[in-house]
Amino acid sequence: MNIHPSFFILTVIIFFSGKISDLILALVFILFHEICHIIFALIFGIKIEKITLTPIGMTGSIFDENIKKYKKILFYISGPLFNLLMALIFYLSNLHKDLYSYFTINFIIGIFNLLPCYPLDGGNIFFILFEDVFGTLKTLKITILLSKILGFIFVILGIIQLILYPLNMGLFIIGMFILRYNKNIYSKKYLSFCKKILCTKKTYFDKIKYINTESSAPLKIIINKLSQTRYSIILFSSKGRLFLINQNKIMYLYLKFGGDISLLKSLNTLENHSFNSL
Repeated sequence: MNIHPSFFILTVIIFFSGKISDLILALVFILFHEICHIIFALIFGIKIEKITLTPIGMTGSIFDENIKKYKKILFYISGPLFNLLMALIFYLSNLHKDLYSYFTINFIIGIFNLLPCYPLDGGNIFFILFEDVFGTLKTLKITILLSKILGFIFVILGIIQLILYPLNMGLFIIGMFILRYNKNIYSKKYLSFCKKILCTKKTYFDKIKYINTESSAPLKIIINKLSQTRYSIILFSSKGRLFLINQNKIMYLYLKFGGDISLLKSLNTLENHSFNSL
């Protein structure tokens, strides 16, 4: 497990602000939060890679090996649901007023992690839910945009918090971490997407997605409609005939000629192109 440098900064600030007990308590419930993720990962056979301790808790990526959508959603939502369940238990117990801090910490961790923001669980859930609707790349852009907006909001709130309560930089550090995390995430996920679309065979997927398009459509428009969870077949007409082409060929054309060239022109440019006529 790695530790992000900003976590040390946040720890030092919390220590000098006199709230180290709250930090320890939060880390305990964050640990149980992550244990829930690990349990569901073991149940569903999900491989977790590169766990890092950050100002927003522990973050990690999963090795997506054709995992069912509902399994990925259950994996990501298990942690926040644990915290919200614990918050409900502490709220209903009402045995001692000291338990209120237990309720507050779990409630904040649960709600915070459900925000549609990378690298939070909510950001991954949002991406999974809408990937097949908008396509992988478009959904990725929307998720990153939401993440940057939320990161900016946390920075603004952090500045206000710092003015009102000196040395209390928690929200500011969280906002800066979110903004920095989302700065280069698109290029990383974009490369992974291109590799999967280009190399993955039809037999790897359970479902097929048919995409109707114009022969004059730029390749970048078609690429934005592809989903890495379904094998895509693109249908288009030319000179009164209907043609189909698979996602592997589309990605090959896109990488070879770029995104601005039209589908038909890119096919005609190839000396030997193979696509089927219906």
